Amino acid sequence: MSKGQRIFSAHLGRAILLFHQKRLFRAIIGTTASISTMGAVNAAYGQEANGAPAKPILALRAVGAQIYQCRETAPGHLRWMLREPVAALLEGDRTVGTHSRGPSWKLEDGSDLEGRAVSESPGRSRTDVPQARLAVTQNNGRGRLAQATSVEREDTKGGMPPESCSSAEDLLPVPYTATYIFYR
Repeated sequence: MSKGQRIFSAHLGRAILLFHQKRLFRAIIGTTASISTMGAVNAAYGQEANGAPAKPILALRAVGAQIYQCRETAPGHLRWMLREPVAALLEGDRTVGTHSRGPSWKLEDGSDLEGRAVSESPGRSRTDVPQARLAVTQNNGRGRLAQATSVEREDTKGGMPPESCSSAEDLLPVPYTATYIFYR
């Protein structure tokens, strides 16, 4: 096992342990976005391609890590580059799915989506991953997300790496939380 893999395993092990400690879990994520706020979210985030207002299907809280890998971006210049997100998707206190590379979202009901970023806006601080709008590029047509056409990532906390790294190929998990809202 390489040094980067050992560091990654240690950090991910700690992130998983923290995830399962309910007191800390509640302190990190605060309250889950409620469906009753979806009208305001919808009004703030626009319309479908045909001009009709986008309709929210589901809001889920993500708790996990953004995984970065140290890469050479120019001769002698190393920088953390996003490799993949790894997060549990929560509805209340219950894990209902996962968010991972792609980006993709998979729910226990069989829903399986992939998307691509369409736009981003800064997080609340420089340590927060950007808020983002994503278009669904693949949808298996099953489960509660069968009709999803877009995804919003908002209320982000954490997830941004330091400016530079020192050893190529090292991995760095940076804990983060976010709310993902799925629209049709």
